[in-house]
Amino acid sequence: MATIGRFGNLIKFEVSKPYEKIGQRRIVVFDDMSQKESARWADYEIIGERTKSSFGGVKPEEVRLTVKLNAENGVAPRHMIAKLKDAVEKGTLDYLVINGKKVGKSKLRITEVDADWQTILNKGELSRAEVKLTFKEYR
Repeated sequence: MATIGRFGNLIKFEVSKPYEKIGQRRIVVFDDMSQKESARWADYEIIGERTKSSFGGVKPEEVRLTVKLNAENGVAPRHMIAKLKDAVEKGTLDYLVINGKKVGKSKLRITEVDADWQTILNKGELSRAEVKLTFKEYR
């Protein structure tokens, strides 16, 4: 398997190599990744003059991505969702690394897990899910 990224030891984003057998694959992919950095500004109304502004610093960086989980690719979607929700509840901090490079300057925390259960088998087993993750910088 080729690892393309990870969030600490919690989740590895992996794709199969062309020569691997289907039964050996464990594919966890993501898409729709976005980064957001913004500034904090304060505006002061002054009678008879233009509004004055002052720079207050930078807000924590925010990263969003969508993870695709599919049991056919060797991933247990329900188990992975539980692990991600547990990371939110525990306040897990770690680096998000894509292509061997850290995303952002600091460790991140998962602030939101939005799971869309897409395919549920006849015995209630979750087979396919799409999970939208929101990370925020920790300082």
